[in-house]
Parts: sequence; C-alpha cells; structure tokens
Amino acid sequence: MKKKIALNLVSVLLAAASCQASGANIFVECESFKELGGWVVDAYSMRNIGSAYVMAHGYGRPVADAVGTLSVPAKGTYAVWARTRNWNAEWTKGAAGQFKVKVNGRELRETLGGGDRSWGWRKAGEVSLEAGAAEVALHDLTGFNGRCDALFLTTTGTRDACPYQGTIELKFGASGAVTAGGKFVTGQDKNGKDIVYSASCSTVLVPDAARSASAPYQSDCYSLYLYFPPKAGKFDGYGAAISLEWDVAEKKFSVVEH
Repeated sequence: MKKKIALNLVSVLLAAASCQASGANIFVECESFKELGGWVVDAYSMRNIGSAYVMAHGYGRPVADAVGTLSVPAKGTYAVWARTRNWNAEWTKGAAGQFKVKVNGRELRETLGGGDRSWGWRKAGEVSLEAGAAEVALHDLTGFNGRCDALFLTTTGTRDACPYQGTIELKFGASGAVTAGGKFVTGQDKNGKDIVYSASCSTVLVPDAARSASAPYQSDCYSLYLYFPPKAGKFDGYGAAISLEWDVAEKKFSVVEH
C-alpha cells in the first residue's frame, strides 16, 4: 500500500484499528497443520509479521493440500478469513500464487493470493459448521509460491473480528526526524476490554547537498521497524515494517507498508 506524503505532514494512518468482536471465533496457524502436503514452512517474513507461514512451492505445478483440524465451539455460519499476501504485486497486477480454502472437503468460493503485497486478512468464503471437529485445507491452484500464515473463522462475519490488526502513525519532526508509533490489538480480556500492545521507533531523513535536486536525500529508501514482543505466553510477538521510498517524479516520499 502506498500513500504519497509531503515531509511536513504531521501523521499518516496506515491501517484500521480493530478489536475482537463477540461471537464464536476459531484461529489456527497454518504451519501447525497436521499434514503440510506439498506446502513448506517459510520464515522469510518473520521480521515483518512475527510468524512463519506456509508456501506452495511447486515450480509451477500445484502441490498437494495442507490439511489441519479445527475445534468448532458452536454451531453456526462462519466467515473464513485467510492471512495472506500477493508476493508479486509490486511487479504485476496478476497473482502468481493462487489458492483456495477447503472446509470438510468443500472448496470455498474465493480465490486467494491476489490483492496488494501487504499481509492482511482476505475472505475465503462462508461455511455452515456443527460443533465439534472440522477439517480445513489449503488447496493450491498454481504451484507458484502462494502464501498463507493463518486462518480465522468467525460467526460475526466481518474482518473486524480478526486478530493481528492495529494502527501505525508517522510523525515528522525537525531536521528530518521521523517517528513511527504503533498500537496493536490482539483480542479482549475477560472483562471485554481490548488487549493492546504499543511500540515505537524512529529514523532520520538525511539531506545530501552532493546529490541531485530530484533526489536530495542521502538514501532513496528509509526503513522503520516496530516489534510488539510476546507477553505471558498468550501472544507470540508481531512485527511491522515500513519503508519510506523517494518518488523522483513527485519529489516526495511514498509510505510503503509491508
């Protein structure tokens, strides 16, 4: 996701704040599936999302399904969300790594792996489930490195219920200083209050008189990284990486959230 900003901008909001809504919710990390099939566990984005994920690395041939088991707490209609990204979005509008989600052998409606390059929750479809055990699977369509970190099923239907969402705010100060502050909501406590983690980091945009007027800074890209550490064994940590990339045509920095 890119947003053009001027250096004197006070702040920019990169993601919508969210909390876990009431209802029946099921969260599962795909790397914990009992059978990975042809999918492999990859840790390349550990620094960005605080977690490994599974990838369908089939050299252009669809791989065997990754299969896991869910414990369904209550009968109902569940919206199924997958935490994924389009890894080749910065080069082309198409999606090389496409896949679908299956629940109890039924293939859900939406094809996943498209969208932008940022990790986020994409809806796979809806399914009616009885209380008890259910089987879930990732079904690869292309063999070109489709990625999925986790699945979230919720009777609330909306993405607002999904965990791992938050806000990141950038503030630009004097002499090129940039500070990123983040709040991250992982759920609610027994009293219904949001469980919020905070983090901050900073960098300095350094002018360089020796460079051209169209690219006047020491670097054309500055990175900021926020880490929300694990606590009390209930949260395994989360990372958020942001890049400020210089746009020569616009003579401004673009904010890129990974």
